[in-house]
Amino acid sequence: MLEHKHLMLMADVNCPPSSCEEIEYWMSGLVKSLGMKELIQPKAVYCNKEGNEGVTCICAIETSHIVLHSWDGQVPQKIQLDIYTCSKLNIVSVWEKIKRFEAYNIQYKFYDRKNGFKLLNCNEDKRIEENLKSNFWHFAKTMPQIPHWYTRAREWESLHQFAEAVDLINRKGVIEKWGKASYKYYYIDEYKYWTMEEETVPSHKHILINRAKA
Repeated sequence: MLEHKHLMLMADVNCPPSSCEEIEYWMSGLVKSLGMKELIQPKAVYCNKEGNEGVTCICAIETSHIVLHSWDGQVPQKIQLDIYTCSKLNIVSVWEKIKRFEAYNIQYKFYDRKNGFKLLNCNEDKRIEENLKSNFWHFAKTMPQIPHWYTRAREWESLHQFAEAVDLINRKGVIEKWGKASYKYYYIDEYKYWTMEEETVPSHKHILINRAKA
């Protein structure tokens, strides 16, 4: 049965593609990790136009296409990824593959084109929220005067699930002052969640997530 899923993603990166050959190899790996098959092998070209420097890579797959653009001549450096398939699309596998670019500040739209371009982000956010709530939380005994809990990346079922939660907090959290510092808080039910690392640290390199009563 045809499904027609469409993912459009943009992210800041610390390690953009450095060569056409490298990104062609990376895209072939992405196709395989998604359980898809190449119709036309990935082809990458570097653009030298001032202000638009970067690699563009295109791959035709049996179920549609994948396109990646990168911008390595600006600060912050960026990638943009477009995946359209009439088959299933597991976006968790996409997050796993873009770790190679040390991506952060990930923004995306995930559409069901079969059903009137229905936006599926909310479904994904709910899935990530459930993972976040259900993981084991330690009480921070070293700071009893400020009751809060933490969960460590190494205790999660998989690192990419933890990284998804970090991305959700950074993408949809609200910046608030706490003392002289500012944190981005993401609210779920009676708790607020936040991370400690700078936003420029790739999500899969974060160590822990905190939560406290809202």
